[in-house]
Amino acid sequence: MTTGHDGSLSTVHAGSPEEALRRVETLALMADVALPHAAVREAGGRGRWTSWSNLARGRDGARRLVAVAEVVRVAGGVGTRECYAFRDGRPSWARGADGTG
Repeated sequence: MTTGHDGSLSTVHAGSPEEALRRVETLALMADVALPHAAVREAGGRGRWTSWSNLARGRDGARRLVAVAEVVRVAGGVGTRECYAFRDGRPSWARGADGTG
């Protein structure tokens, strides 16, 4: 994501967008590139728009988009804010700070 391209796409196996963010941090730290944890965490939230999506297989065998979250800055680094969730068979959109959404 720091190669000059406007965007990137990859797959991470995790149970939620938050878990995916932490997994990428862990994988980067395991790469033994001698970066401090704070630098790895900061790199995860550096993009202009960074989002994580989560697909899951339902009981009927169909794959569904079950979560979308954006990466946001929080005390001590980055975290995620849920934008969309599919729960109990129904989609749910989070409200924006301005009350829309």
